[in-house]
Amino acid sequence: MSEIYKIADGFVETIAKLDPISATYMGVPGHDHLMTDYSPESADAMAQAQQDMLKRIRTETAETPREQRC
Repeated sequence: MSEIYKIADGFVETIAKLDPISATYMGVPGHDHLMTDYSPESADAMAQAQQDMLKRIRTETAETPREQRC
Protein backbone atom coordinates (compact mmCIF):
# COMPACT_ATOMS: atom_id res chain seq x y z
CA MET A 1 0.00 0.00 0.00
CA SER A 2 1.35 3.41 -0.90
CA GLU A 3 2.10 6.04 1.70
CA ILE A 4 -0.75 8.19 0.33
CA TYR A 5 -3.26 5.42 1.04
CA LYS A 6 -1.77 4.85 4.49
CA ILE A 7 -2.20 8.54 5.30
CA ALA A 8 -5.77 8.51 3.97
CA ASP A 9 -6.66 5.35 5.90
CA GLY A 10 -5.24 6.84 9.07
CA PHE A 11 -7.25 9.99 8.54
CA VAL A 12 -10.47 7.99 8.15
CA GLU A 13 -9.68 6.30 11.48
CA THR A 14 -9.11 9.71 13.06
CA ILE A 15 -12.40 11.04 11.69
CA ALA A 16 -14.17 7.96 13.01
CA LYS A 17 -12.74 8.54 16.48
CA LEU A 18 -13.45 12.27 16.55
CA ASP A 19 -16.79 12.20 14.71
CA PRO A 20 -18.65 8.91 15.21
CA ILE A 21 -21.73 10.21 13.36
CA SER A 22 -19.63 10.73 10.23
CA ALA A 23 -18.06 7.32 10.75
CA THR A 24 -21.48 5.71 10.73
CA TYR A 25 -22.45 7.73 7.64
CA MET A 26 -19.28 6.57 5.84
CA GLY A 27 -19.90 2.95 6.83
CA VAL A 28 -17.01 2.61 9.25
CA PRO A 29 -18.16 -0.12 11.64
CA GLY A 30 -18.09 0.11 15.40
CA HIS A 31 -19.15 3.72 15.94
CA ASP A 32 -22.92 3.63 15.51
CA HIS A 33 -23.54 3.59 19.26
CA LEU A 34 -21.51 6.76 19.87
CA MET A 35 -22.28 10.46 19.52
CA THR A 36 -20.04 13.18 18.17
CA ASP A 37 -18.61 15.68 20.64
CA TYR A 38 -19.42 19.18 19.34
CA SER A 39 -17.39 21.04 21.97
CA PRO A 40 -14.82 23.67 20.95
CA GLU A 41 -12.05 21.31 22.07
CA SER A 42 -13.29 18.58 19.78
CA ALA A 43 -13.55 21.03 16.88
CA ASP A 44 -9.96 22.09 17.57
CA ALA A 45 -8.86 18.44 17.59
CA MET A 46 -10.54 17.87 14.21
CA ALA A 47 -8.97 21.00 12.74
CA GLN A 48 -5.55 19.91 13.99
CA ALA A 49 -6.03 16.41 12.55
CA GLN A 50 -6.93 17.93 9.18
CA GLN A 51 -3.88 20.19 9.21
CA ASP A 52 -1.60 17.31 10.19
CA MET A 53 -3.00 15.10 7.42
CA LEU A 54 -2.59 17.82 4.80
CA LYS A 55 0.98 18.50 5.92
CA ARG A 56 1.84 14.80 5.64
CA ILE A 57 0.11 14.16 2.32
CA ARG A 58 1.73 17.20 0.67
CA THR A 59 5.12 15.57 1.19
CA GLU A 60 4.11 12.58 -0.97
CA THR A 61 4.07 12.25 -4.75
CA ALA A 62 1.06 10.60 -6.33
CA GLU A 63 2.25 7.90 -8.72
CA THR A 64 -1.13 6.98 -10.21
CA PRO A 65 -4.39 8.76 -11.09
CA ARG A 66 -6.07 6.95 -8.19
CA GLU A 67 -3.48 8.30 -5.78
CA GLN A 68 -4.03 11.79 -7.21
CA ARG A 69 -7.78 11.50 -6.49
CA CYS A 70 -7.08 10.15 -3.03
